[in-house]
Amino acid sequence: MLRILKSLGTPADELRELYLTFILPRLMHASPVWPSSLTSTQQQQLEDVHCAGSSLALPTLITITP
Repeated sequence: MLRILKSLGTPADELRELYLTFILPRLMHASPVWPSSLTSTQQQQLEDVHCAGSSLALPTLITITP
């Protein structure tokens, strides 16, 4: 969804609001109990979704430290 909106020219601040309002809360819901019930593949898939979404919606907040 974010990738499509970004390609259509949606401003970065709107992408950020969409990610923080709709996507991140769904990823974080009940996350403390997930590790015991998810396979490592499922955990990796969740992490991949989070990384992809955050890099699209929050590019200025992502920093690389050596």
